[in-house]
Amino acid sequence: MEALLAELAQVEAQLKSRRDKDRAAQIARHQSLRKDAEYQRWCFIVQREACGFFLHDDVDRYYPLPPPWRE
Repeated sequence: MEALLAELAQVEAQLKSRRDKDRAAQIARHQSLRKDAEYQRWCFIVQREACGFFLHDDVDRYYPLPPPWRE
């Protein structure tokens, strides 16, 4: 999940600084990475709950999921 979030942040930084023909591909990549990260985060939360941890504030703090990219 950490690797996905790092790559997502990198793609987000590129999107903020670039406006070229590859922008649509970058947005699609951002959406795909975010979807994967969201799934991995959900799996992590399920694991935590299976271990008896039901408060997920730490997950939100340490693994924040950025909002979907808006054009």
